[in-house]
Amino acid sequence: MNRSITPLRLAALAALALAATTARAQFFLVENLTGSFSPNTTLDGVALGGDTAFSIAATFNADPSANQITSVVGAGSYSVTALTLTLAGHGTYAGIPSAGLNVVLLDTNGAGHYAAGLADLSGGTGFFDVFGSTTPALDAHAPSATTFVGFLVPSDTFPYTIGLVGIPGGLVINDLGGDILTASITAVPEPAEYAAVAGLGLGVFALVRRGRQASAPVG
Repeated sequence: MNRSITPLRLAALAALALAATTARAQFFLVENLTGSFSPNTTLDGVALGGDTAFSIAATFNADPSANQITSVVGAGSYSVTALTLTLAGHGTYAGIPSAGLNVVLLDTNGAGHYAAGLADLSGGTGFFDVFGSTTPALDAHAPSATTFVGFLVPSDTFPYTIGLVGIPGGLVINDLGGDILTASITAVPEPAEYAAVAGLGLGVFALVRRGRQASAPVG
C-alpha cells in the first residue's frame, strides 16, 4: 500500500480549506472611528465630565446580502458582530452586539456625500461622520477597505447607547466632543479559522516528514 498519497491528499484539503476561509474572511471588515465624546456622555451612568477621546473598532459582515437597507440607494447597514471601544483615561471595553448596533455607510450615489458611523435603525439614533471623499471610492452596497478623507460635519441623533460587557449602564452618547472625527474600513481575518487551517498545514508537514524518514534507507 502506498502511504505517500495520504499527505498529498491532506495537502490538497489544506489548500482548499485555506481558499474557502480566505473567501469567507473577505466579507468581514472593521469600521474604525476616532474622535471624542462630550462631557455629558455617560459610562455606566456616570458623566465623563470632559471631552474624552475615543476609538471604536466595529467588526461587521460586509457581504452585500447582509445589507439591511438594500432598497436605499447609496446606503448600507450591517450588523456589528464584535466591537472594541477605547476611552481615554477609562480603559478598553468589549461591546455587546445587538439589533441597535449597526455599521451604517453612505456613498455619493444617494446622499451626495460619504459617511460612516453606528446607528440603531429601529430607534433612529446614532452618529455618523460625513466626509468629502474616500480612497478608494466606497460602494455602500458592497463595502471594501477604504479611508474616509476630508471630514465635513458630524450627523447625529442622540442619545445613542452602546452596550458594554461588564458595564450595566453601558455607554450613553449624548453628544460628540470637539475633536476632528476620522473613519476608515479595514479588512479583518477570522483568527479561529486561520488557526485551524494553520494546524492542518502543520499536520501535513509532520506527516510528510515522517513518511520521508520512514522511507529513508537505514545506514
